[in-house]
Amino acid sequence: MDGSLAPETFTDLELVAGQFVKIALSVLFVFGLIFNLIKSIKAISPKTRMVRLGLMVLFGLLAWPMIKYAIMDGYLWLEPVFAQGRTIGHCEQALRGKALAYEYEIEGKTYRGCQTYHPISLSEIQVEGGHYWVRYSPKYPWRGKIYFNKAVD
Repeated sequence: MDGSLAPETFTDLELVAGQFVKIALSVLFVFGLIFNLIKSIKAISPKTRMVRLGLMVLFGLLAWPMIKYAIMDGYLWLEPVFAQGRTIGHCEQALRGKALAYEYEIEGKTYRGCQTYHPISLSEIQVEGGHYWVRYSPKYPWRGKIYFNKAVD
């Protein structure tokens, strides 16, 4: 499969929606960081200054992973490459429930993932030993997404 021919599936929509959420939260957290920085500089009371600095650190700690994952998923979305993946069984995905485990190999290194199969019916997927395309970014190969509706021919 040519990396320029990205298949249109739920994973693309999931990436776009996820990017929107991550960017929106990042903007809010950075705003909270800057707002509290300004308020801490203007604070008269040392106690108020410490509270504002604490909030600034909290917002910074919340913003950092959002920005990091937005960048990683941005590469996955905008510069995809495809590899053959193989389903290896059932798994649980945090906050999403039942999912399927899969693995794929890039440059001799094996990566594993766990991903929900919604909206595809489980009866349409070979749970163990099924071969499907996995979308990944060369910059972050461990962040691959499997396409359960794109079996490897």
